[in-house]
Amino acid sequence: MSSLTPSELDRLVSSQRKLNISALVAVVVLVAIVVAMASAGVSFVPGALVGVAIGALLSVPHRRLLNELGLSRQDARAILSAEKKRRKSLH
Repeated sequence: MSSLTPSELDRLVSSQRKLNISALVAVVVLVAIVVAMASAGVSFVPGALVGVAIGALLSVPHRRLLNELGLSRQDARAILSAEKKRRKSLH
């Protein structure tokens, strides 16, 4: 697992937070669109492919940061988990 400077760690935590918020907003918007389309009687309902495409687009900035920091997804996950535990212990 890589060692990050405090500013790099802050960037990673911020990026993960933005990714989570963006994903949540995307899911809410997609559900609202599907409900609106269904209530309007439109037969086309976005499939899983649209969700996968949106997820891939949302993750581009986060993946770019991981590449910049030289981290794999597993390394980033471990670092974020350790940071979450550290922050919880401070409270």
